[in-house]
Amino acid sequence: MSVPVSGGTPTVVATGLSTPEGMAVQQDGSLLVAEAATGFITRIDPSNGAKATVASGFNMDIRGFSLLPFVNYTADVATLKKGNIVVSNPADGSVTTLIPS
Repeated sequence: MSVPVSGGTPTVVATGLSTPEGMAVQQDGSLLVAEAATGFITRIDPSNGAKATVASGFNMDIRGFSLLPFVNYTADVATLKKGNIVVSNPADGSVTTLIPS
């Protein structure tokens, strides 16, 4: 959802995501979202909501997996200056760098 800086009605950018957690903006303005329930990193074009899977196979969805039942570990995604994508994977404690082709 986007909200105009000067106020106004929020605009939905994308729908149908599976437990969206981390988000980052790429240099071209597209959004990257870590979808914890599917293990996907999804790219979203904010101008039209078009979605494309950038990477998959991450085990991110570990909600409530702790001694405290309501503590969640969240997946995150970030972009680096060179365009590389970094993904945190809370299930195994790893950080993965993806190099776009």
